[in-house]
Amino acid sequence: MGDIKNQRYDVVKLKDPKVKEEFRLTLRNRLSILEDEAALTIEGFNRVMKETGEEVLGFRNSKKTEWISEETWSRIEERRQIKKNCKTTNP
Repeated sequence: MGDIKNQRYDVVKLKDPKVKEEFRLTLRNRLSILEDEAALTIEGFNRVMKETGEEVLGFRNSKKTEWISEETWSRIEERRQIKKNCKTTNP
C-alpha cells in the first residue's frame, strides 16, 4: 500500500470465476478477523479492501498510446532534413 496516485485495481480479473472466488474468500476472512478484534471501523474496512485488492487483483497496467504515428515522425524528420539542406545551401 503506497501513496501511488491514479493506480486502479484490475477489476477485469473479477470476470474470472476463480479470481472472483479467491477475492471473495480473502475479503471475507479479513473482515471476520476485523470483526473478532472489534475494530470494524470505516478505516479498517477501507484498509482491508485495499489490501485485498492489491493482493488478489493487482493494479492495471496503464497503456500509453502514441499520439504521433510513425508516418508523422518520418515526415517530421524529412522536414528537418529539408530545412537543414536549405540552410546549408543559402547561408
